[in-house]
Amino acid sequence: MKSSMERVSQYMQESSNIYAKAWDMYMSGLNVMYENQEQMNNLVLSTMDRMQTINSESTKMAENMIKQAKEGQMQLKNSMADTMQTVFDGVPAPAVDYFKELNAKLADIMQMNK
Repeated sequence: MKSSMERVSQYMQESSNIYAKAWDMYMSGLNVMYENQEQMNNLVLSTMDRMQTINSESTKMAENMIKQAKEGQMQLKNSMADTMQTVFDGVPAPAVDYFKELNAKLADIMQMNK
């Protein structure tokens, strides 16, 4: 049979081992939490960077679309002006005078009806 001192010594030794293992488990748990926090921070930063890149690219794309629309509008305007100039260049001068006279007569008729 063991003496009381041996039992107390054995109890203290086992308690010390249990506390050391508990401390190791606690520190391991904290380490896992720290690593998870690091991963979450990296994920959030990565997501924010991607969103900023997407936002920047979307802005550039919208600006490019607006620029292309304006250029297309100007090309259409110039094309129509060129076409109208070509058409009117082909119309003889008396026809233009005819339309001026017709407009004047219509204006006179409108004045009389007032």
